[in-house]
Amino acid sequence: MESHGDMSSSLEIEERPKALPLPVATSGRRRIEPSYRVTLSTMNGERGSCSVSLVMFASRDRVRGFTRVLRGWWPAPCFVAVAVVAHQVLLTSHYDVGGHAGEHLGSASAPFMAAAILAILFWATPAARRQAEVLFATVVSFGTTLLVMIGNLRVIDDLVVAGYSHTPTSSVPDVANHTLANSSIWYAVAAALPVPLLFRRRRHIGNHATIGAVAAMIFPPWIIPGAGVVVLTIVRCV
Repeated sequence: MESHGDMSSSLEIEERPKALPLPVATSGRRRIEPSYRVTLSTMNGERGSCSVSLVMFASRDRVRGFTRVLRGWWPAPCFVAVAVVAHQVLLTSHYDVGGHAGEHLGSASAPFMAAAILAILFWATPAARRQAEVLFATVVSFGTTLLVMIGNLRVIDDLVVAGYSHTPTSSVPDVANHTLANSSIWYAVAAALPVPLLFRRRRHIGNHATIGAVAAMIFPPWIIPGAGVVVLTIVRCV
């Protein structure tokens, strides 16, 4: 209640029953439904009112947010899907192996996984596509994963020829040449190490992300050679 000379006015806020049909107003992209009525009264008996609402449609906002995520991130799962299909068509379908040979077949998938990871990395970092030293380092890193595949395929071929295509690891005699298969994973780690360092030099990532990516290189390379590049890709995506 305020007084100014002979005039006074009062402001009343009354919650409207939800069952009453209220007019709907549109503001920009958000639809507003009034749920409160504000009434202004003066000493002259004049009354005015307007409807105000703070109700927002959260569910609609969630749907729009999910749609934006799909539109922005659809290439990432596509890269992974292409790599999985290529691995199945170009590699797995040509070998009927198990046991120790099957383990080497899994390790031979390194370049397919690396191709998907690097594709996502450069998609998430467009500026890196125009930086020669970054491109060179990633090409060298990818090349070492090809050596990993070649080394493991040699082991598989030796095992198949010797008749141990489905023999468990514990029962396989030393009949296959593991030299390249064992050494190539360390080549892959060494080649992957400069990639996060160059991304830091070009200021695509910060110090903490660089340390995390470099530290991830110690992850068992016979499982994921050069795991730091995977960490780098995750950092760039988030």
